[in-house]
Amino acid sequence: MSLKGGPSIMSESNSFSSLASQDTLTEGSPAQACPPNNCPQQGPSLSGWESQLSDILEPIESTSTHLHSNYSAPTEHNSSIEPPSTSYFASLKGSLTRKFSAKSPAQWRDSQKIPARDSSIGTMTSLRRNYNNPLERKQRIRGNTHQRRHHQNPGIIEQLPKEEPEDCVVIKLADDSPTYAQDQPIEVTMYEKKKQVIILLGQSLLKTGCPSHRVEDVLLNTARLMEIDATFSFLPDSIIFTFKHSTNGTTESVMAKSPTGFDTNKIFQINAIMNNFQNNRCEIEECLSALQVVAAAPSTWGVIGTLFCFGASSFTASVVMFGGSWIDASLSCGLGCLVALLSVIAGYFPAYSRVFDISASILVAIITRAMHNYVCFTSVAVSSILILLPGYAMTMSILEVSARHITTGTTRLVYAVVYAFMLAYGLQIGSSVYTAIDPNASDEGICINPISHWFYIPLFPIMSVSIAMSFGSSYRQWPTQTFCAALGFCISYFVGKVVPDGQIVGSLAAFCVGLYSNLALKITGDAPLVPLCVGVTLLVPGSIGVKGAYALLHQNDITKSLFPLHMMTIALGLSVGLFAAAMIVYPTGKNRSMYISL
Repeated sequence: MSLKGGPSIMSESNSFSSLASQDTLTEGSPAQACPPNNCPQQGPSLSGWESQLSDILEPIESTSTHLHSNYSAPTEHNSSIEPPSTSYFASLKGSLTRKFSAKSPAQWRDSQKIPARDSSIGTMTSLRRNYNNPLERKQRIRGNTHQRRHHQNPGIIEQLPKEEPEDCVVIKLADDSPTYAQDQPIEVTMYEKKKQVIILLGQSLLKTGCPSHRVEDVLLNTARLMEIDATFSFLPDSIIFTFKHSTNGTTESVMAKSPTGFDTNKIFQINAIMNNFQNNRCEIEECLSALQVVAAAPSTWGVIGTLFCFGASSFTASVVMFGGSWIDASLSCGLGCLVALLSVIAGYFPAYSRVFDISASILVAIITRAMHNYVCFTSVAVSSILILLPGYAMTMSILEVSARHITTGTTRLVYAVVYAFMLAYGLQIGSSVYTAIDPNASDEGICINPISHWFYIPLFPIMSVSIAMSFGSSYRQWPTQTFCAALGFCISYFVGKVVPDGQIVGSLAAFCVGLYSNLALKITGDAPLVPLCVGVTLLVPGSIGVKGAYALLHQNDITKSLFPLHMMTIALGLSVGLFAAAMIVYPTGKNRSMYISL
């Protein structure tokens, strides 16, 4: 196709091709080589190039003049066609002349090879661009845009300021030459860090014994603080996190499993870390690293602490809670240490951990029945397995059911009842084994000579500290836990002598314990769950369930067959008292800091 009245485009292309071929022959032919002393400083003569450029551009200029002379008003068919101006060809001729006159054609071709930079050592390593790289492809597109601006208006590149991509971050290399990297990976990294904080926080709280409804409150508050759209679903030993990305609308679900346990010292550390983060006293990286350290840390108390807390709690509980004698307390201490040793062995051998509870109950029952001439069976056997009693799990399950966490609450409730049956079954099997050996042995033993109630005063702090150690409490938390336990025990002891209804007594004692725990948060800074776990343990009906199940299995008293209902009614009364205390202290919730409670 050609313009009317002018040379064809094909002829222009042939002229440029012949020009390039002549340059190749001239530069590579030996006949054109000149002696070294006679060669000009600027390379080969350029007069031939200028004449050939004039021969190429003069027909184009004449074509432009012809088009301007034959130009007519635009119609609906050619309204968008406008012939180029004469100044455009003049500027094009000047640009080509300056470019070819500055260096030889061979040098001009070599100069178009732009070396790539090795960012690791800061040196030139390649003479070819890699346009498969999205970053270099973007820079190429930007370069083409600048070239188009230059052809439309020569000299505009020198007037334009240096632009940087709006969605890029400048990264300095070793020689301070800037390159650009997308900031989207940085946003993704920050988003992933926020998700890691939430997931690790949920796992840590579930592992340290926090109820699921309080874990959900803490996670929702943290997600709102981090501006993350997240929802949470709970199972007894795992959490399902659902994250919805606000930018692209994608949804991601993560299921994190965590074994349940108790460690109030770690709860205190988690509470302090998240409060510092919520009050902008630490960055998200520091918060994540601190949570990882707490999650990876071992239990607060080791083997020696476990032996002490089992033995001390059995000794004191036999006297304070079951009215035993000093002989009963001494035997209970020895059996409690035996149960602690079996629990340590169960931790090292998972196969034995499945039968640890029943085997411990069987051994305790056999040894206690063997000493039937000296001790009381109930005060020794039940106090020896005091740490294993499911009373705290029972109360937690009632709290979760009351908070509309049906799945976790119902599962914990059924587990607590079944676990009480397991302990009672072990006691019954052990008692039956010794009965087969000595049919004349008494079932209850000798339950006489209880010690004076004044000994409760020095023994009670030892019992509360030992129970606190079983929950993983540090020595700094012992005073507030001891006071909370003493408050609940005193109210239940003295009010129980006036009011015969156990549900009313339990609700009132739980209300006072919860009220103190929430108010102590303002003084000590401890999470309310720290003192609550010890105070509620002394009020829970775990021993009632074990004794009722034991009586049912022995068929001694058919009225005790309703012990599961008795356990649940007392636990329900405790949950009502705890919820009432939390409502009075924080009627609208607590959103300015962490609130880890029951």
